[in-house]
Amino acid sequence: MTRPAALQVTTPTDRELMMTRVFDAPPGMVFDALTTPDLMKRWLLGPPGWTMPVCEVDLRVGGKYRYVWQNADGRKMGMGGTFKEIVRPSRIVATEMYVARSTGRRHPDGRDERFGGELRPAGRAAAGVNHFT
Repeated sequence: MTRPAALQVTTPTDRELMMTRVFDAPPGMVFDALTTPDLMKRWLLGPPGWTMPVCEVDLRVGGKYRYVWQNADGRKMGMGGTFKEIVRPSRIVATEMYVARSTGRRHPDGRDERFGGELRPAGRAAAGVNHFT
């Protein structure tokens, strides 16, 4: 797989954020990179010095996922959610909730952000599209 194309960010409505990136890889390979913990730990990192000590994925409708990142000073940031729809290799819909530092507290108003991801075939490539509402 070569480097992906530049990330495109648009706002289809005043309550949506759409991020699109085209990858020179089949949709199944991109899907695996987004859902397989061993692969995710290789690319889903923050700035230099951050690691991902926790990457748990129960890839089924109703299954949960949880990620925790940690920097060299021991500070942590986490997120997780629940899978609502999975159509391999083309679609993932889930909730997403960021956890404040290492306290485990949720968003102040207690809501889950819902996002959907779609992997669209684009010739030999796959276009990853995420919707946040």
